[in-house]
Amino acid sequence: MLVQRTDNAEYDDCAENEDFTYDDWKKAFDADAEMQAEFMRETVVGKVDEQTAIVSADVFAPEKMQQLMSAPEFKQLEEEMGLDHAVYFLQPAPTA
Repeated sequence: MLVQRTDNAEYDDCAENEDFTYDDWKKAFDADAEMQAEFMRETVVGKVDEQTAIVSADVFAPEKMQQLMSAPEFKQLEEEMGLDHAVYFLQPAPTA
């Protein structure tokens, strides 16, 4: 799951991993830190279970993130690792 914020808005992306463990995914995620720094910052990763992670980040260049997530290499990695991403838009709850 990835929580991303851009222009004071937040997105939520759920990544479920069927074939690999959280630790396998985390190693691959950490290896891409330099590339991720091109479009997001303040990244926090949380382990939900052995197949699910939550990533919270301030996404300051959503177009770069979209380019990455739609690249053939990324799609191939998703397939190889059995990843499933769901992206959600989050915003603060209204106050009374």
